[in-house]
Amino acid sequence: MIRIKTSTPFWALLLAGGILLASCSQDAIFYTIQYDKVLNKNAAVPGSPGKIISLGSDPDNALYTGSNAIYRYKNPGSGAASWIRLPAQPGGKRIMDLAGTEAGPDSYLYALVMQGVNLSESGLYRKPNPNNDANAGPWESVDKAGGGAIQSLIGAGDTLFAGVYGGSLWYVTGRGGTLAQASGISGILKAAAFYAGRYYVALEGTGILSADSPADLGAGDPLSHGGNTPGNFVGLVEAGNSLIAVSGGGLIWRIDNSGAVVESKQFNVSCNGAVAKWKDPGSGNDTDLLLLGRAVAGGSSVTTYYYGYSELPVTVTAGGTTPVLGAVLQEPGLPMENAFTSVSNNNSYYNTLGTHAVISLYQAPWDNVLFAATQQDGLWSCRSRGDPKEWNVE
Repeated sequence: MIRIKTSTPFWALLLAGGILLASCSQDAIFYTIQYDKVLNKNAAVPGSPGKIISLGSDPDNALYTGSNAIYRYKNPGSGAASWIRLPAQPGGKRIMDLAGTEAGPDSYLYALVMQGVNLSESGLYRKPNPNNDANAGPWESVDKAGGGAIQSLIGAGDTLFAGVYGGSLWYVTGRGGTLAQASGISGILKAAAFYAGRYYVALEGTGILSADSPADLGAGDPLSHGGNTPGNFVGLVEAGNSLIAVSGGGLIWRIDNSGAVVESKQFNVSCNGAVAKWKDPGSGNDTDLLLLGRAVAGGSSVTTYYYGYSELPVTVTAGGTTPVLGAVLQEPGLPMENAFTSVSNNNSYYNTLGTHAVISLYQAPWDNVLFAATQQDGLWSCRSRGDPKEWNVE
């Protein structure tokens, strides 16, 4: 039998250990409280807002999102901006998706609305330039892809793209008209963009198609790089003289203005369709951030959201136009070389938006507030609140 000899009574050791453990526990508690922000729980846009989109050109532009109704965030000119419920709504039980198009001097807002129990009972509506309250008249009903159930809406330049269950792609261009089917296309619509005079659509299972006209998208082959033709791209966003494409598996492509894939980088992250570009208004540097909503690995046709988002520097050198993708994709609030992170502190991020699923991200062009639509927890914003760049319920 082994005995330990000590001059200190055993009860004293227990007491000292208890004090030490209590001290460590209290330190952890106080550290957590230090970053536990008091959140406003009454969201200006409640529930599960969908995409955040921009419509119109500066200074007559606005952001839109929707859940139980459509809400607008407009440049106030002076004073504080706020999200308001549009005075005229398209009706229905829930806003399923929104998209905007720019057709010459006209802007159109499109809304996909749940009107019954089944998706086939949903309605598609559009309204010209709802940025101005003078256009408070009724919404116009749009023929809904020959009766097909629409899954998603995405605006690209002057064209609305509608993905229909079953994998067909429909579109309408210009100032009116009904949806027409793009022939020779199969795949669920995930993203779309109009860049350098060409239309780009990302279709799950197919990849990225490109053409000068929406009607010709099905005539060509998907974009490839090094013989690789991924079919899981979820986001498209412009940066400098390039179009950045993001896949659900963390592959990022840079597409130049000729339509060729000129750079490819793979990151160990799973991404959803929440893809946005962010710039620190006070930095004065040439580096933007590519913000990527996080997803559960392996998610495909049904997007499975995970908490928060990631940041990747995208640098355009002084006097140049070609962006350079960063080498490190990291969490918000951590020190970043040659770039400014979108939040002030990683701990406050993890105690706020970092614990919520992010559906959409967008930076307001006039006051540089960064917005995030969450799943079930309403709309959030990152703006100066005493301590610069912190997330809170909007």
